[in-house]
Amino acid sequence: MMGQWAQVSTFREGLKIGAITGVLVATMTNSYWYSSSHFFNGFQPLLADIVAAGLTVGVMGGAIGWFLGYWGK
Repeated sequence: MMGQWAQVSTFREGLKIGAITGVLVATMTNSYWYSSSHFFNGFQPLLADIVAAGLTVGVMGGAIGWFLGYWGK
């Protein structure tokens, strides 16, 4: 996704794409868990998990972007 479609080649670009992807996937997953089980005991843990996913997946995306820019050319 990052190398072919988005042409990510820097840490900053990868961070942005990774954070967006992390937030979208976490929102989808957490919405399902929140509506169909008792996994979350309130709305605040759900939001905290979405923020944490945005941060962690963003950093992973940044590392991938740096790697693609450094080694890809």
